[in-house]
Amino acid sequence: MKDSKTLLLNYLASVRDPERAASLFADDGVFELPFLRSLGGEPRYTGRREISGLVHKLLEIYPNFAFAPDETRILIETTDKTFAEYVGHGRACSGENAAQEMAAVQGDAGILGPVSSSFALCKL
Repeated sequence: MKDSKTLLLNYLASVRDPERAASLFADDGVFELPFLRSLGGEPRYTGRREISGLVHKLLEIYPNFAFAPDETRILIETTDKTFAEYVGHGRACSGENAAQEMAAVQGDAGILGPVSSSFALCKL
């Protein structure tokens, strides 16, 4: 396994490629976005297939979404855990610009998911 910081940075760089992004998770890895419930979506996705499907759906809603490397701050880093704040930008299906601010915890099983996040509202 790569160290946790490298794994997180690889995920952020590959978010426009759903299969590659999902491949960075463990087979039974979990991706959680609790706020998706307010948009009509499920808040928890388990396994690479579900995670890839979620990323595909999010790219339909935010077609030019990408994380900004210069807006990634690693706050805590050990060999097996990384806590970071990072920002992504895109244009929502409503035509509004969206900025996503996230913090993530990552460990042995791959990226465990964002601790918090916010998006411009669009139904899933």
